[in-house]
Parts: sequence; C-alpha cells; structure tokens
Amino acid sequence: MSCAIFLTCSRSAYPNLEIVLEIHERAVSDIDRMKHLQVELHRLGIGLAYDDFGAGQARLMELIEAPADYLKFDMNLIRKIDQAEPKRFEMVSMFVDIAKKVGSKTIAEGVETAGEAEACQSMGFDFIQGYYYGQPTQGALPHLRRQSWYDTQQ
Repeated sequence: MSCAIFLTCSRSAYPNLEIVLEIHERAVSDIDRMKHLQVELHRLGIGLAYDDFGAGQARLMELIEAPADYLKFDMNLIRKIDQAEPKRFEMVSMFVDIAKKVGSKTIAEGVETAGEAEACQSMGFDFIQGYYYGQPTQGALPHLRRQSWYDTQQ
C-alpha cells in the first residue's frame, strides 16, 4: 500500500483524530517534494513533523522553505542542556526562535530531568517530552476504536 493511500485511509477511518506524519530530518532534502507533501497532507487535514532536528542532517533551507507543522529537536541537543555551556544553550534557543518564526511548533525530545525541563521551558519550547514526564507504554489507546478503511465504505 502506498503512503498516500495509507494516509487517505487513515483520515477516512479517523476523521476527528489529529494525525501527524513524522519524518526523519534525513528525508528532508528536496524542498519542492516537501512543499508538495505538505500541500497533500494539509488537504487531508494531516500535520507534518520533522524528527530529530539537529542530529546532523538538517539544512536550514528546508526549515525555512518547507517548514513543518512540528519540529522535534533531537535528544542529543536537549540532554544536559541545563548544564551546558552558554553558547550551546543560546544556539538551541536561537533554533527554537527560528522554528517559531517560520510557523513550526517546537518539541524537545528526551527530557529526563527537572533541570532539562526547566531549561526547555525557559527557551520557549511549545512541547516537551521524555522520561521525566513518563515512560512509554504498549497497547492501543483505549479511546480509539479500530476501524479499517473498508468498514467506512459500507
């Protein structure tokens, strides 16, 4: 099944669920293709997130020319940010500001301590996730009823 069919089926099966397609920053290399993907996703009411921003592959042109709805900062940038040298703290803060200026919501990944959480809050991250807030769990979310695309066509 192609990605487009899967996303269309997902939207049909869950019309009221907020769906976000998350892609790794490594895949963000063709600006025109990303712009086209954004148009198609937004047509379906699906958001776009770039994962692991700052892991080494990101180029600022893609961030500026094809900004995602959500930008997830790599945990290696966030780890021990509360104990980091001022220049590292300032660099991450600058990228948070740039992301917001192009319209992306910012997410700090991998927050494990109160100090990291406080530092991320002070930098202005929109969302913060990590073990500090809770461990991942397995299993389906109880409020979602599994329904296939085929069920919606009958």
